[in-house]
Amino acid sequence: MHFLKDINIKNNLIIITITIITFWGYLLFLKSPYFEIVSYWSQENPLKFVLYLFLFKIIGTIWPPLTGGLVTLGAIPFIGWINAYLIDFAGSIVAGIIDYHLGKKYGVWVLNKLFDRGVVDRILKIKVRKNREIETVFLYRVILGSTILEGIYYGSGVIGVTFRNFIIASVLSHMAFGIPQFYIVNNIMSMQNLLFSGILMILGIWLLIKLKNRHFDVLK
Repeated sequence: MHFLKDINIKNNLIIITITIITFWGYLLFLKSPYFEIVSYWSQENPLKFVLYLFLFKIIGTIWPPLTGGLVTLGAIPFIGWINAYLIDFAGSIVAGIIDYHLGKKYGVWVLNKLFDRGVVDRILKIKVRKNREIETVFLYRVILGSTILEGIYYGSGVIGVTFRNFIIASVLSHMAFGIPQFYIVNNIMSMQNLLFSGILMILGIWLLIKLKNRHFDVLK
C-alpha cells in the first residue's frame, strides 16, 4: 500500500503554508496590544472562552477548511496547555463521533463533498482487517496527525470500522499525538525546557517512522 507515499504534495504544501502563516500571525498577535485584551476577556469570561474554543474545535473538525486545532493551541497562553489540550480532546472526540456517523450514513457522497478526489481514493483504498481495526485507525491518526484527520474520522464510518473500535482508537491516538504536541508548543511559547522538547520531537519522529514501516508490513 502506498497511502502515505502518495499523499498529494499540493495539499501538503497548502497545509504547511497555512500553518506557517497562522503561526507567524500568532507571534505578531502575542506582541500586539490585542493580546492583553483577549487575555483579560478570557479571565473575566472563562466559561464563554472555553465554550467558544470547544464549539470551534467541533466545527473545525466537521468542516475541514477550518483549523480548530490551531485555535486550541493558540489558547495555551490564556488557559494553560493542559486545559487547552482537554478542550481540544473533547471537541475532537465529539466531532469524530459526528463525522463517523455522517460517513456511515452518507458513504462516499459525504467524502466527495468535503475532500478532493485524491484524498477520497486513498481513504477508500484502506484495507482494514477485523482484528486490526483499532491498530489501523490509531496508526493512521497518529502518522497523519492533523493533515487529513477529518478524512480518517469520516472514512472510518465509510469503510465499516465498528464504532467501538473507532472510539477506542480515536481516544488513544489523540492522547498519543496531542499530549506531546501541546506540551512541546507550550514549552516553545514559554521558552522553557527547549532541549527536552527537542529530544521529545526527535523521538516522536523516530517512533512515527517505525510505526509507518510496521503498518505497511501489516497492511500491504
